[in-house]
Amino acid sequence: MFVFSPALTYGYGSFLTYGSMLALGLILLIMTVIALIRLIQEDAATIWRSLLVCIVAGVLFLLPYALWAVDALPHYPLAAAFGTFLGAAFIVGGSRWAFRHHTVPS
Repeated sequence: MFVFSPALTYGYGSFLTYGSMLALGLILLIMTVIALIRLIQEDAATIWRSLLVCIVAGVLFLLPYALWAVDALPHYPLAAAFGTFLGAAFIVGGSRWAFRHHTVPS
């Protein structure tokens, strides 16, 4: 996404962009299912907090792209950088909030 912006690519560049996004999406889907299964097995009460963190992080990640699509952000790399930063920052902060009362059994 950072090398070839989807709006500007065609042909081979488009294949690289969408192919890498598809591969990353499949890897993330598998990792998410594994993490959810482990979370349910360990502490089912924190799943709602984790779900809230994931939804808000996803919305914050997509917000700069929506702003770029309506020309509120002038450049695609700027939207990609903001989206990545907002999503990652909220996942870090939200994870600390979601697992604040979570204790690891010994």
